[in-house]
Amino acid sequence: MQNIDSTLLFSATDLVNFLGCHHATFLDLRQLSAPVELPPPDAHAELLQQKGLEHEQSHLARLKAEGRHVVEISRDVPLASRVDLTRQAMASGAEVIYQGPLYLPPWHGYSDFLMRVEEPSRLGAWGL
Repeated sequence: MQNIDSTLLFSATDLVNFLGCHHATFLDLRQLSAPVELPPPDAHAELLQQKGLEHEQSHLARLKAEGRHVVEISRDVPLASRVDLTRQAMASGAEVIYQGPLYLPPWHGYSDFLMRVEEPSRLGAWGL
């Protein structure tokens, strides 16, 4: 859950949390308006995150080694710019888009990999 430019944005994780426990959503909303310090992640959570990132980077390297046209969307620019860069990459026919945001308020998320398929769509002779 994020508040960007006075717009409350929800992710798939936020929806799952809400369905599992409405109080979790209350706590997430409170964290936006009155943040409290949260405990650091435990060693198991850190290990899972590290292994997930290693797997993702390995897959990215494999796609590049195969000679695929990979467009990486920078995490260092605002969301609106990332959305524009993703749309441009989709329109240009990139084979792979890494970390492209998906955005339709009030929902947003980030794809690890968007893969081009050779089926006609609004983009042209390809789709994602």
